[in-house]
Amino acid sequence: MEIFQTSLFPSRKGEFKPDEFKNAIHGTPFLECVKNGLNNGFRRMRETFAAGDMSMRNESNFLHEAIFNSIRTQIDTYMPTWNVNFSTNKIGSERLFFTFGDYIFILKITGAKTNDTKPSRCIEYQEADKHIITLEYTLDDMRESIQSAYFQYKKGKSSTYIMSVPLYQPFEIQEEAQSEDIKIEVKKPILKVSKKKAK
Repeated sequence: MEIFQTSLFPSRKGEFKPDEFKNAIHGTPFLECVKNGLNNGFRRMRETFAAGDMSMRNESNFLHEAIFNSIRTQIDTYMPTWNVNFSTNKIGSERLFFTFGDYIFILKITGAKTNDTKPSRCIEYQEADKHIITLEYTLDDMRESIQSAYFQYKKGKSSTYIMSVPLYQPFEIQEEAQSEDIKIEVKKPILKVSKKKAK
């Protein structure tokens, strides 16, 4: 876990600049790979645990690794010549991360607690040689879908940048045609009363 050690030259990376981050990923398949990796990883977890006889902890661990591996598969497929490096997780307890350009990306499910270790402090206080960005995702209450996902830059307890990852629509900005206001007239129903003939 050498990448999460305190940098000997922390000033070299400079301050985090959101525009530089957006420019680094703009015009690349990176966001689409992340979106597809999140969705494919979740789908794989649902198929594997369809019987419903495993604990939520097992599901969460599997999901985390399935998303990580799905993002790697997407990037290997659509960005094979780009310099994106993924960590290995042979033992199963290592932190999952990948690097792209001047950034380290770590996966986190919303609400997950982290132990107070030297690497976790390095991540929390941005002490590594590169800027650390969390790819955080939230499941819905019934754990039937990924409700939201976003990139987040944090330093200490404060979040200084958040960028949402649209999970279900293309990343291209769609221009919407403006439609005129249409007035809908609602009429009260007319009730018909039928009289029954007395016998």
